[in-house]
Amino acid sequence: INPNALGAIVLKLRFDLFRVIPGPSKMPNGVKPATRHPQSGWVTQLLLGAWVLGLGTGASGAQFPYPLGDIPLSPEAYQTSLQVIPRDRMAEIQAALPTAYNAADQGFVTPAKDQGNCGSCWAFAAAGAVESKLLMRGLVPQPDVSEQQQVSCNTAMWGCDGGSMESLLFWAPPPEPNNGPLPESTFPYTASDTTPCYNPSARRMPYRVGNWHTLPRTIEAFKASLYEDGPSYWRYDVHADFSAFWNNAAPGAVYQWDGISGFEGGHAVLLIGWDDTKQALLLKNSWGEKDGPNGNGTFWISYADLANLGFAMANFDLEAKVTAIPTLSDWMLILVALSLFGAGTYSLRQRPNSIRS
Repeated sequence: INPNALGAIVLKLRFDLFRVIPGPSKMPNGVKPATRHPQSGWVTQLLLGAWVLGLGTGASGAQFPYPLGDIPLSPEAYQTSLQVIPRDRMAEIQAALPTAYNAADQGFVTPAKDQGNCGSCWAFAAAGAVESKLLMRGLVPQPDVSEQQQVSCNTAMWGCDGGSMESLLFWAPPPEPNNGPLPESTFPYTASDTTPCYNPSARRMPYRVGNWHTLPRTIEAFKASLYEDGPSYWRYDVHADFSAFWNNAAPGAVYQWDGISGFEGGHAVLLIGWDDTKQALLLKNSWGEKDGPNGNGTFWISYADLANLGFAMANFDLEAKVTAIPTLSDWMLILVALSLFGAGTYSLRQRPNSIRS
């Protein structure tokens, strides 16, 4: 069998599988993913195992030299959380967008990290997104969020065997799960999902993920979300030719799938910029701080691969944790304020580059 034809069959089976299996966050809390869907039968269990075990092995069976780990949401799960910007507002945003943008130039991106030999790119994309939000709001001068908290404590994900953009919901406010991000110094990265969970409430940051949503799968929507709400979780399909690009491409080079190399697995990164002249998006990877074609852990990927490589994105707001229950007098003051100034939602959405009206 032609390896590339086999790869296409495997990819189709994988996506067909995730059309019927709910996204990871829809699974019961506290139950490992391998046991979450007994009702789906042995065929589904076998296919799920094939997806997880197949990440990074490729259609030919050769081991891809870098760890992968993004498991795409089912189309239904992605559509359920889709946030579409009204057409007139999108036109306004597009008119205001620069032809090139790099959030790192604004001081909104932390240095790239190294996930080691663990398929935890999803945890690094999630942690990197929170770090960027903290920088945008000026809340923490040098944020360093623990990826290990996600790998060891988020039982809705697969640890070193993969995870999804719904991993960000681990840091959502009550009713569940009400976890705050931990600093890296509290729970350092070990590149292992056998490390016991350590999640002390007293050390969690006082911020939560709110208004989590997916984006329309268009370059325009990705750019608008990045510019308005900051860098966030972004995923794509990796093919075998990406390894040579990552190791050998010249600085500023743009990756575009050769259309032949076999599928290797899904990968999660952080969307941080774009350049319309290059016709490319700029991503922060998690395969080393000084690695990659640009020498800083980032790379460019062509707009043209939008449909070929399954581009997808989720973004969110960073909200302050409510630390105390308001008293009766507090509620009276709140009601007075609302009557005077109008109802609103408290969040930390002030951003220096906002173009919201």
